[in-house]
Amino acid sequence: GGTTTDGHRVVVAVLETGGSNYNHTDLIGNHWVNAGEVDGNGIDDDGNGYIDDVHGWNSGTGNDNISAGGHGTAVSGMTGGMGNNGTGGVGVNWDVEIMQIQLASLTEAAVIAAYSYAYDMRQLYNETNGEEGAFVVVTNASWGINGLKNSKIEGKESNEWKLVDGIDLIVHIFHPEKRKFYELEKIWSELIPKEKVMI
Repeated sequence: GGTTTDGHRVVVAVLETGGSNYNHTDLIGNHWVNAGEVDGNGIDDDGNGYIDDVHGWNSGTGNDNISAGGHGTAVSGMTGGMGNNGTGGVGVNWDVEIMQIQLASLTEAAVIAAYSYAYDMRQLYNETNGEEGAFVVVTNASWGINGLKNSKIEGKESNEWKLVDGIDLIVHIFHPEKRKFYELEKIWSELIPKEKVMI
């Protein structure tokens, strides 16, 4: 976190399907805002290819309307919740800006569209020596997998289990200590039909 030698703040992009309540007391102070864009004028003021992207980007709706999702709010709080303000909790880094990006879904196209925004903003920052865009240094994508009925477990023979979803592109790899901690054998045996589990 912190700032660059030129005084530009470090930015973390949080990608969520449900958005994040960036107006939360512990988040609004570290909420990234695109200073190169004029809110609501229908013009791409900074020439980044996105119109009115003041508060981030919703790749599903094509604007900066970010939903106030619970999971995204928690992730943003863990990432950069404000400290020493006498309320709520604190994040890992108090001095960081959080860029909100909302995905339409977890399809490959939707994920690429969402990541493209963070990439484009960093490129714009590089091309303008920090005058526009954002100094995005990391992205967070802790989506998990819903609807495990299409999933299967692979890699048991190599002791590196993989939970692979049949629809989404997400693959989770679990080592023995993580399987034990989360009791994954028990959870998966209950949630994934036996015929879907690859042994």
